[in-house]
Amino acid sequence: MKRTTLFVDEAILLELKGEAEREGRPMAALVREALEAYLADSRTKQRFPFVGLFTSEQGNLREGVDSVIGQALLADYERQQREYAEDRQHDPSKAQS
Repeated sequence: MKRTTLFVDEAILLELKGEAEREGRPMAALVREALEAYLADSRTKQRFPFVGLFTSEQGNLREGVDSVIGQALLADYERQQREYAEDRQHDPSKAQS
């Protein structure tokens, strides 16, 4: 075990001291347990919380994923171009730029 120094807000330190006294245990033991619990919880959390949120009607997207993404990007680009053209038609001042 290694010794370290932590900077803790005074209110938290007072609460920690009170808890240590109530339990009859050293503050260091409470801090170690809290850190271990935090890190254990952190390890179990998904690194990319959005993974697995969506399903696809196209089945397994691993096959041809580049094609699916490319089609989506192309569709978005074409939509933006249509909106730009429509915007220029409705506002003649933008047609000169």
